Amino acid sequence: NIQLAQSATSEFPMVTLYLSITDDRGEPLGVSPQEIRIIEDDQLITPDQFSGMGEVSELKTLLVMDISGSMNSGGKLQAAKSAALAYVEQMRPGDKAGLMTFNTKIDLVQELTRDVQELNAVINQLTAKNDTAMYDALVKAVDYLDSFSGRKAVIVLTDGLDNRSTNNAQDVVERIGPTGLSISTIGLGDPSHGKGAQTALDQGALEDLAKSAGGVYGYADDEVSLLNLYELYGRVLQSEYQITYTSPSSIRDGVNRSLEVYL
Repeated sequence: NIQLAQSATSEFPMVTLYLSITDDRGEPLGVSPQEIRIIEDDQLITPDQFSGMGEVSELKTLLVMDISGSMNSGGKLQAAKSAALAYVEQMRPGDKAGLMTFNTKIDLVQELTRDVQELNAVINQLTAKNDTAMYDALVKAVDYLDSFSGRKAVIVLTDGLDNRSTNNAQDVVERIGPTGLSISTIGLGDPSHGKGAQTALDQGALEDLAKSAGGVYGYADDEVSLLNLYELYGRVLQSEYQITYTSPSSIRDGVNRSLEVYL
């Protein structure tokens, strides 16, 4: 499975791509650079630079976590804390992470930092109450990360339906600028509940959002599966390939280019 996780065009005509290549279990997979093909507008591209598996430096991850009142049930908030702590624990020395929370209010609890102890402290202090405004939080997450360069990823965890946002999924995707980023989603609710239930979960919406934003969707129903998801996302992000090339369409004319990447 090959996925174009992020395309950065802020230095156009130079384009930087971040590729995730995984096996059928979702685990990172090593391939030879010669196996990767890039096509822009039906033209085969010759890369200028190639960073192999695990060589992408300074991954920046913003953990966006649902702390609405429904997270208090079934030990979900504690499970979310444990998973976030495990993600922080596997950060490499050059990586940074931050924490944004949402219910009816959106807080950037911790800006991007390499300080693991600082991250652990703010995660452990989380409490849950009120309703859910996930899309509004993601718009703010995208805006916050816009000024940063390099590989940027958002991992959002929610246990229910968004019932307070003024934005929607399309607004979130359209907000992603030329520096690019990816959004991966994790559902912790019960998809069998009806849409009116506090713990309802729209897996289709979360899956579509991740697919449109270069990420992946995962579902967890207990602390162990949630922990495994966060750790898997971390391994995959740390194992991406980075490719830089010069676009043959050198004029920044506002016209969309089609981009294909395959093995």
